[in-house]
Amino acid sequence: MPSPTGALYADDLAGDARWPRFGPQATAAGVRTVLALTLPGNGTHGALNLYARYRQAFGVIDRAKPGR
Repeated sequence: MPSPTGALYADDLAGDARWPRFGPQATAAGVRTVLALTLPGNGTHGALNLYARYRQAFGVIDRAKPGR
């Protein structure tokens, strides 16, 4: 579930229970962290998905709501 900032964050896919199938597959491919940000628009839905090789790669500032 996204946070109030519109971000979905998994700091370590290797042990994240929300992703029982994707997590192990992503980890095997070298991806440990994912940050998904919603992109609001004029009735259009979108997301910016960022992936990293290192666990806990994105900090609090990265996950903050834009404009704050």
